[in-house]
Amino acid sequence: MKNFKIIIASLLLVGLFSFSWPSKLDKKVKATISKTYKLKQYDLTAIRVEASVEKITERKVNDCLFAIKSASETEGYIYVGEAPSMKNVFDYAILLSEDLEIVNTKVLIYREKHGRQIGMKRWLKQFFGMTSKDRPTLGYNVDGISGATISATSMTNSVREVLSTIEYLKRNNKL
Repeated sequence: MKNFKIIIASLLLVGLFSFSWPSKLDKKVKATISKTYKLKQYDLTAIRVEASVEKITERKVNDCLFAIKSASETEGYIYVGEAPSMKNVFDYAILLSEDLEIVNTKVLIYREKHGRQIGMKRWLKQFFGMTSKDRPTLGYNVDGISGATISATSMTNSVREVLSTIEYLKRNNKL
């Protein structure tokens, strides 16, 4: 019985201090990183912040924001999150250069029949080159998509909020 308790406690600790995405999402994240940064081998290092920082930024950072490292240098960063669509949520990734400029955006898993157009590279390219100084706004500096208004708004808002969070983290020496 004592050994059983130790095993359960060990599993709980491992669960608390490790994080992994579902395997389908993990494969898509890895493929996106490899293709974007042209890397075969790399390490993801979680960016960890205090709960108070997440409260200030109003954006989840822990288990979402990672530094991408090859050998000993940082290649860039990836933010993996989810945003609401009409009836469900979709998973997305925002990839940034070492200088915190968006180099790629990708809808990883879209769970609805309508609104899939936001996953098109042509639409997502609008965010490339944006930095924390930019404030993407649907209908102003980001084109909308007929039939995908909710998803396009969610993706645009997510990019804006992630850029704002990145700016806060940079300004406060968390990155």
